[in-house]
Amino acid sequence: MSYSQPTASVTVENPRISGSNFLFDVYFMRTNNDPSWTSFGFTALGNSSWFFNWNTTVLNTPTLAYVDTTLLPLLTYSNVIGNIGGQLAITTTVLGGGSAFVVTQDVWYHAFTVQCNITGAGQTSISWDALNTGLTAINASTSVTETYFDSGNDIATTHKCWTGAFNADWDNIINWSPNGVPTTTDDIIYPNNPTTELSVFISTYGSVQNLRVNHHAQLYIPGNKGLDVSGTTTLMGDTNIVLDCATGNGTLSSSFMPHGGITYNGFVLENGHIEVHRNLYYTETSASYYMHQVAAPVGGVILDDWDMIPDYSYAFEFSTISQDWWNIYVPSRPTPSGYGFIISVYDQTSASTQDVVFYDNLELGAVSPTFVLANNELALLGNPYTAPVEWDLMIVGQTNILNNVWVFDPSTGAYVSYVGGTGGNSSARYIQPGQSFFIAATGAATQFDMDPADRTHNIEDYLKDEFPNLLRVYTEGGNETSDEIYVRFKEGVTAAYDVNHDGEYWPSAYGEFATAMYTVSSDDVNLSIDARPMIEGEQVSIPLHFKPTIEAEYKLHADEESLSSFALGIEILLEDTFHPELDLFDMRSGSGYEFSATLEDDYDRFILHFYDEAFGIADGRTYKPIKIYSNRTDAFIMNDSEQLIKEILVYDIMGNLLLDKVGVYNDVTQLYVSDKTGYYVVKVITDKAVYTEKVFISK
Repeated sequence: MSYSQPTASVTVENPRISGSNFLFDVYFMRTNNDPSWTSFGFTALGNSSWFFNWNTTVLNTPTLAYVDTTLLPLLTYSNVIGNIGGQLAITTTVLGGGSAFVVTQDVWYHAFTVQCNITGAGQTSISWDALNTGLTAINASTSVTETYFDSGNDIATTHKCWTGAFNADWDNIINWSPNGVPTTTDDIIYPNNPTTELSVFISTYGSVQNLRVNHHAQLYIPGNKGLDVSGTTTLMGDTNIVLDCATGNGTLSSSFMPHGGITYNGFVLENGHIEVHRNLYYTETSASYYMHQVAAPVGGVILDDWDMIPDYSYAFEFSTISQDWWNIYVPSRPTPSGYGFIISVYDQTSASTQDVVFYDNLELGAVSPTFVLANNELALLGNPYTAPVEWDLMIVGQTNILNNVWVFDPSTGAYVSYVGGTGGNSSARYIQPGQSFFIAATGAATQFDMDPADRTHNIEDYLKDEFPNLLRVYTEGGNETSDEIYVRFKEGVTAAYDVNHDGEYWPSAYGEFATAMYTVSSDDVNLSIDARPMIEGEQVSIPLHFKPTIEAEYKLHADEESLSSFALGIEILLEDTFHPELDLFDMRSGSGYEFSATLEDDYDRFILHFYDEAFGIADGRTYKPIKIYSNRTDAFIMNDSEQLIKEILVYDIMGNLLLDKVGVYNDVTQLYVSDKTGYYVVKVITDKAVYTEKVFISK
């Protein structure tokens, strides 16, 4: 009885460039249910030969670099024989014995890897079209010529291939072949089964020209990191790219920015695709519910794809018609790109995370959600891309849209905001993938245009370099919520509410359960972003309202980076009107102003004072010829007098002398104190008097 040769398929994929070598992996798969494939003895398996048409002259001296011994443990592969009649030949030899070998239908098996030397460049493709298995049973044998496959892979020594030869870090030059971290002009290949899989980006993101992720390969981009591809992204099959996210609250998503489109070159039975993760963190709150304002980072998403927790979760959309929240609950309800939604969990008693996964359908073109808004009406939109979008870029060219954006921060329970050209919270300026945001109309508005050109990888702090004289003050204490305000001094504004420069304060979605803080303009508008003119020679005083959520101890802090956006000669002081007996608190001290608050307190408790010493002394203030304050690990001593500083002494809180400096002649002296957080005492002795201040040092 003759053995019936089944139909099989073979493909050659995964070329990898390693120095001057070119490696390719050979896979095979059976495509029918012939019982001969299900189980046969090794003793019945004769010699097999694998032949590939060799239509290039730039690859030479082929050798076997890898053999899957777990797949065919009792077979040996002879060394590759080179050009035989225009073909590359590989033969297998039976060792004999062994049990049955099972070949599962429609599963790709990695048989071996061939390595060749590259002797030239410019070949556009390699063709492989013949497989002669030579399978033998009893006394009969046959061979099969298989379907034509075109690898479509350029042989170019300019490519860089990830090897992971040293570790998992993109930024390590040894992990690339040829050596060197890819740049914006490099084409890169990510192969299957490198020495170490990529999982670390030390820098914020990588930037390359063209990207190819090979069959069975999986390029992983961790949360808060990104990859920019200026050219074409080619995916050869399987889950080729995983856009992961960090756990907990904050900026969590990874960023992937394909500028030149994505080409899917999957095999007959499998399609290449991208996996996009979105982390939703939930914990117990005073309001008994925890929520995220979300947006689909890919197209074609329905409510059921958000994997909502049964019995405990709810979804809402913001109706532009009623200007109110609508509950949505049908699993098949679309949550299309460009629109925002709420996912909320009630009665959460402990912290948990929910990893929501989306597939394929990346938005690569313009997205323009539509609506009908009148003046002062709102719409909740969403970032439709797998990269952050920047408000300063999106707002350009919009019709009747306010230059102000609001994003709900679930970690603080407050809305954070940003005003283009004035400043504000970085999470509102750089809106992350999967994040929704509120816009407001200044007249009749019908759509909001988002474009791939609005995407950015920039998630770095922007306060110091881009926005001078921008102060961030934030709360600490009470329950799990907090709030923040921004004060910006700039030209072309007034102390009243300026619609294009100021940001209106929005109460928290948690209402009475959330701490609140806001400034008040001269025309009584509550602001979270307050743009003011700096008047030379005068003190600028800004009412600062504070609403506690429980009776507790609180602190008001000035962000250190924002403090550095002001010249050292500008004093920033906080007045607590509940305690007129106290001196004004220096917000540069680094310690934060600590106070007690109750639910019965009036909100208009504080006043922020700004004064530029270069223009004189404001009425009613005490002149301090020697000023002492701290910033992080250093102490600063400003001598605004004719006095001569003879000695500066620094003590720890126990009275131990840490530093003794004499011969000080500068107007501003900076001294390193310690890298240990805590309070220290600075004493300055002049030829006229002694000045002492307690300062707070932090890393």
